[in-house]
Amino acid sequence: LISITGDTTKTFTGNLTPNGGIVHSGAGNLAIAAGNATATLTIPAGTTYDLQSDASIVPGGGGLRRSIMNLGTFRKSAGSGVSTISVGFDNPGAAIDVQAGTLRLTASDNVHSGATISASAGATLEFTGFNTLTGNFTGTGGGSVVLSGSGNLTIGTGGATFNFSDNLFQWTGGTINAQTNGLAN
Repeated sequence: LISITGDTTKTFTGNLTPNGGIVHSGAGNLAIAAGNATATLTIPAGTTYDLQSDASIVPGGGGLRRSIMNLGTFRKSAGSGVSTISVGFDNPGAAIDVQAGTLRLTASDNVHSGATISASAGATLEFTGFNTLTGNFTGTGGGSVVLSGSGNLTIGTGGATFNFSDNLFQWTGGTINAQTNGLAN
């Protein structure tokens, strides 16, 4: 288990796979730096990245792709404000659980191949970046999943299906590009 605490930004370069998960309780951001190669934070199956504050995950130095590969659960469990993920967020069928505040995905290269999404009452998962979706998405909770601002949901080959509880998905801005692949809800 890796614990991220304190009010200053923590930076790692390269690839990190925390086999015991991560608890991020400090107000300081996590910066993913690429250097001369790509950099990925991998959340393994069966583990959780538990964001217990309004901190964000941001790009550090380097010009190549910086990303999160969520194979387990990405959870925002505390903080009433906004936490922004501004690095690529790849979610191949894993879980996103927003229990408090807003988790905002702003990167221009997010890829979701199905997901289980939970948004508790008063909590929001917000798409404002560019997202490619394929597969089946299951959503529950009294909160909201929002496409807003300049956000973009592009439906990839094979289409996408939202199996969301009533009023969970809210389209307040941005674009849904279903192409010929189709989006079912």
